[in-house]
Amino acid sequence: MIKPHVRVVVIEVLRLVARAEIEEMTAVMDELMEQYVDDVVPIAVDVTTELNQEEDRTVTIMGILSTLGSVLEIVEENSEVMAHVEVQVLRVIKSVLDNYQIDYFEEILALTNSLILTSVSEPMWEIFFDIHKVAVNEGGSLFVGKRVNALVEMAVNMFNDEFGEDDQIHAAKLLECLILQCQGRIDNLVPDIVQLAITRLHQPFEDGKELRPMLLLVCYSPYFNPPCKILCVN
Repeated sequence: MIKPHVRVVVIEVLRLVARAEIEEMTAVMDELMEQYVDDVVPIAVDVTTELNQEEDRTVTIMGILSTLGSVLEIVEENSEVMAHVEVQVLRVIKSVLDNYQIDYFEEILALTNSLILTSVSEPMWEIFFDIHKVAVNEGGSLFVGKRVNALVEMAVNMFNDEFGEDDQIHAAKLLECLILQCQGRIDNLVPDIVQLAITRLHQPFEDGKELRPMLLLVCYSPYFNPPCKILCVN
């Protein structure tokens, strides 16, 4: 019964997500996308256009980004539709980056990944430079004084017994980046970080295929920073 009216139903559900700010409606949207894939592909451009017209509210944005992700998954093998959808999705990505809406960075980076999965268009290269600008101009504020120490503390805390290997993989990667990127700012903390990695290497692993190499990278990182290398050797 719904099949002949998929376009109308999908658009109306999107409007409900936006205007009523009912988070559960996003799940309804995802179910529609899954059940009527073949019918959604032809209207994918209409769907993304409608999403772009909605207001800027938190629940709305999260629903929009989730639905855009679903749309991209559906049309990723149809290059012609993908090209048209990309135009609309790029507007959302660019808006989040231009306004430095950090709460949505994870979602828009996932969308970016979907758009460059098979090829990289010229407009997508522009997004690359937008991401670069955010990382250089805004992201640098994360690596100042107390913020760096807070990042280190949070990462180190992930090696408590209550956290699993997936969490520790991310924490180890963060520690590696901090050692390499914050030279001169956390040098005094590096020996303890390396010791933490060594201690974890000597403990049992559930799997260890990803965590063990990441911990080794943490141990090797000081060698690219001579003062830290001397501290660790001593």
